[in-house]
Amino acid sequence: MKVIDSLDDIRGAGIGLVLVLAGGLMAGNAEAELTFELLPGGDGLMGIGEVGAISTDGSRIGGSALRMTSWSREAFVWDAAAGMHSVQPPLALPARSMTYGVSDDGAVVAGWSLSADEGLFCWVDGVSNILSGYAGKAVFALSRDGATAVGKAPASRSAASVEAVRWPTAGGGSVPLGDLAGGASESQATAISADGLVVAGWGSSADGREAFRWSGGVMAGLGDLPGGRYFSEAAALSGDGSTIVGRSSSASGIEAFRWSAAGGMVGLGDLPGGFTFSEACGISDDGEIIVGLSHSARGHELFLYDESSGMRSLLGLMHHAGVDLTGWQFDQCRPMLSGDGDVLAGSAVSDELEMVFWRIGGIRSIVGVIPVSPIAIECPPSGIEACLTVQTVAGFSYRVETSTDCGCLDPWAP
Repeated sequence: MKVIDSLDDIRGAGIGLVLVLAGGLMAGNAEAELTFELLPGGDGLMGIGEVGAISTDGSRIGGSALRMTSWSREAFVWDAAAGMHSVQPPLALPARSMTYGVSDDGAVVAGWSLSADEGLFCWVDGVSNILSGYAGKAVFALSRDGATAVGKAPASRSAASVEAVRWPTAGGGSVPLGDLAGGASESQATAISADGLVVAGWGSSADGREAFRWSGGVMAGLGDLPGGRYFSEAAALSGDGSTIVGRSSSASGIEAFRWSAAGGMVGLGDLPGGFTFSEACGISDDGEIIVGLSHSARGHELFLYDESSGMRSLLGLMHHAGVDLTGWQFDQCRPMLSGDGDVLAGSAVSDELEMVFWRIGGIRSIVGVIPVSPIAIECPPSGIEACLTVQTVAGFSYRVETSTDCGCLDPWAP
């Protein structure tokens, strides 16, 4: 019996049945619609800048956009009803500002502004509240109800070091979170849990820069990945603060990580091709979906990570779903994932070399999906066996269909 293991051999072997191999989710996984939209400028702002905040359901997005008349970057908030509108604080111009937090009800917006002096700004029900007005302070995250902001601040105007802090957005002084033992006196808070009780960021420990988790008044270092120089930074938290993601230095290079109390810090790898690099920027509230940036043979790419499928190219998954972003550049993008894990937002340079803001809905519809294009082969005449090897993934079902009355073979799972 002749064994044929290449498609070229099969094509030359004769005409017969056409077998189609297809892979997909196991039964019971609902399929939702994947949407991709550009966010146009508004309120005198252009679609040029960066995204720094997103609400739990992805209906509100914040960041910084260019105002053409002054060539300054202004903090903005976008929502489907009102579009993009400026939330620039009332500071002296020229100024630059950035939104790093928007509450789920849209009533509170917080961020950072640089004018004649640096300051932390906050809008509460449309009223501006400058949380602080001297250099070195910055807000980087906001709790879901908008009551608490976190970031960094020096102890005084003349202080050389900065410390991770929390601020009540309704007014009042900042609350220092401390620093890790050893090393320089330096720390910065970058993420906060949904209820505002858990904070993550990085500090300077005796070993080097190290990611931390703060809860109940205690700051604990999270360590780093083995190999390479000692380095880790936390970027985002799950809703309850139990899972933290960010980047660390491993034996391979800078690598995205996920941390939990049970599993410790675990590297997530990177996309194949290119140089070794990945960093996690966002995580869903349930901790199941992680997004970030990596480098592949095609350059910088956005990735989507889940436990069953590992790290995959978001552009590849979207292409499989019918959204072609070939030629788009995401070098400077740090994607923001909504708490429900279904909306992703960021900035990019399009294939027409235009700087744009974008929003992707239906992210959960492509979680766990393995793009497998149907493979058609011609069955050879009797006495010749065609062998086709396909890589499979546990937890997914596969089937073989035929073009004749033979029907479809029973689905099978590896």
